[in-house]
Amino acid sequence: MSSANLQVQEPTRFENEGEPTRFEWSTLSKDARDSPFLFADSYILSGTCKALVCCVGQDSTRGIHDTVYDTRDQETELTRKLDNIGGSLKFIGLIGMFVILGTSLIVLFIQKGVDSNLEGDAFVKKLIDCIIVSLILLIVAIPEGLPMTVAVSLAYSVLQMSEDDNVLVRDLNSVEQVG
Repeated sequence: MSSANLQVQEPTRFENEGEPTRFEWSTLSKDARDSPFLFADSYILSGTCKALVCCVGQDSTRGIHDTVYDTRDQETELTRKLDNIGGSLKFIGLIGMFVILGTSLIVLFIQKGVDSNLEGDAFVKKLIDCIIVSLILLIVAIPEGLPMTVAVSLAYSVLQMSEDDNVLVRDLNSVEQVG
């Protein structure tokens, strides 16, 4: 590492058994003769330096003491609202399917009573057509593409933030929280 007038704020870790890791920040003047290393979580306050990364990940000083957070199952407000809307649309689709099936069956039985030519195979074919149409309407009413559409919209927002505001976002849920 080579440096010129480098001021660094480094975390000092204190670990006691049974207690969580505690950090205290200390501001140092760094010179290549003092300590040629910058540790993880260090902030450069002033000056310039050239440094070489020696280790990353679990081999770094951060990897040894870092806490792993499980963020995969976070349910945000947007996902809760999407689940609510999806459930409502499924319920409406189910009711619509039963209404259309009942109406088409009533019309079919009225047709059978009026038209004497509607017997046997023609009646069964129309009955099966009524059931198939109502099942198709139920399948179409279930919003399987809604989460994907919202994810594409959030990805577009990330792209716009990157281009317009020079903001780089790693997680799509953060776009929802900012908005």
